[in-house]
Amino acid sequence: MSLLFMQDKTFGHEVLTPSIGILIGFLCVGAFAYYIHFVSSNVQVTALVNKLTTDAEKVIYNYRKLQEEKYVSMDKWEPGNKTHTVTADSEGYVQFIDLVNLVKLAEKQDIEIELVVKTGDYIYKDGPVMHIHKNKIQNKNLSEFYKIGNERTVEQDLGYAVQKLIEVAIRAISPSLNDPNTANDILLRVGRLLGEMGKLKTHGWVMTDSKDQQRVLYDFSSYKTILYETFYQISKYGKGDISVLAYMTDALKGAAKSAPSMRHESLWELQKYILDGLDCSTMRKMDREYLQQKVDDLADMTNQKRINLISREET
Repeated sequence: MSLLFMQDKTFGHEVLTPSIGILIGFLCVGAFAYYIHFVSSNVQVTALVNKLTTDAEKVIYNYRKLQEEKYVSMDKWEPGNKTHTVTADSEGYVQFIDLVNLVKLAEKQDIEIELVVKTGDYIYKDGPVMHIHKNKIQNKNLSEFYKIGNERTVEQDLGYAVQKLIEVAIRAISPSLNDPNTANDILLRVGRLLGEMGKLKTHGWVMTDSKDQQRVLYDFSSYKTILYETFYQISKYGKGDISVLAYMTDALKGAAKSAPSMRHESLWELQKYILDGLDCSTMRKMDREYLQQKVDDLADMTNQKRINLISREET
């Protein structure tokens, strides 16, 4: 800064070079500060994405473990007469349900338990949590078998674990950040998780005891619902970016690779839902051809008829 005040005394007139040098110095400092902020932000996002992915993998593993231990049956639920309804003693989100110990309780007391809420649901005070069937329950206070809190958690909430990842992706493609590459990386991870979820039995779990007697009904979300809740927001906010559109299809392709064939129709229906919000006739030719190829690949993987992006005719 002293160079600015020394110009008149030293040279007898204004000198432009020191001023330019000082300006460049300020620009360099500003650029360095922005670089530090950018790097730290990306490190934080990467760490968050890794944590959320790990959380989702743990939830999937825990549910798969329940299935492998033969707690889950797909038989039709045929309970006895309802004898009691357990209600919530507080308001909030259902954060956890102790399914295994509920099965053990039901076997011990020879009752059948129908859960009318699932993890992630919001429930009001005195709202029904579960119905007791067949016989009267000895202890009507079952609050130790479930937890209600002020926030949703990923501990047992499979859909929420994936939705948190999608929230990060949506923020990444917002005008303030404009970072579609981060969003695309998240979509690939989500695709793999959706493929693993497809291996789970969904939409109504009938849990059995050690003697294969039906004991607990848990209304697990259907795979179609999980897919919709994963993509319905990002399909809206990402429709203006061809790379995000393409990676959404790549995510579905990734899911189709590992999910059983019974999930393929749901994956294809979700792809058509994403396309319903697009006017592909206004796309540039190369963008449209690029997306068309990816959609065709998904159609082939799921054994569905291809669909023309402009005419929407099946071929």
